[in-house]
Amino acid sequence: KKVTDETDESYKNFLKDASETASVIGSTVSDFTDATAAFARLGYSISESSQMAQTAIVYKNVADGLDSVEESTDSIISTMKAYGIEANDTMGIIDRFNAVGNNFAITSAGIGEAMQRSASALYEGGNSIDESIALITAANSVIQNPEQVGTALKTLSPRIRGVKTELENAGLETEGMAETTSQLQAKLKALTHGKVDIMVDADNFKNTTQILREMADVWEEMTDVEQAERCLYVQKCA
Repeated sequence: KKVTDETDESYKNFLKDASETASVIGSTVSDFTDATAAFARLGYSISESSQMAQTAIVYKNVADGLDSVEESTDSIISTMKAYGIEANDTMGIIDRFNAVGNNFAITSAGIGEAMQRSASALYEGGNSIDESIALITAANSVIQNPEQVGTALKTLSPRIRGVKTELENAGLETEGMAETTSQLQAKLKALTHGKVDIMVDADNFKNTTQILREMADVWEEMTDVEQAERCLYVQKCA
């Protein structure tokens, strides 16, 4: 009632539905109500919020490492808001997380944790939700720490486009960054022997995924000094 404006009859119906739904999906009425309220605070109707609450409960139940419905709700909200996913499509988020978690060296909870930190930045960097999950999964296969992966990608995406102001506004480190996009473009071209360009054309960036793929293709051709300079300009290497 604090976060919605419905009739008494609507609240009675919600309580009845919440009791039935919670029983079916292995939850409590309290957890289901809390999850519904979290989504309702974003302006969704009770019907939409209830639907997304079911998704959050299912995610909490199937994901290794999630301790509370609040954690699952936060991960879903971060992802759906970043990629403009509608209320009736949120189960697709969990299907993606779960499918990748079942087949690669990261849990579905780990994907959600990393996305919570990096989804917005990765979206701004032109990456789809599937490309973002792929970047997280690939990085985590090396360091096995979703929290660090999420934080690193949150920084890498704007750095690789030379968006210094975006990093400064977020309170993130800008040491060693090029001052302009054209300067960064020229520097990375030089370091990669003309094989990596961060721009599609004069007005449009390639997305983070494409740039990193191109860098990976020429990495072995670069000298140790060139690799070190690339790390400084784009993202500090671990």
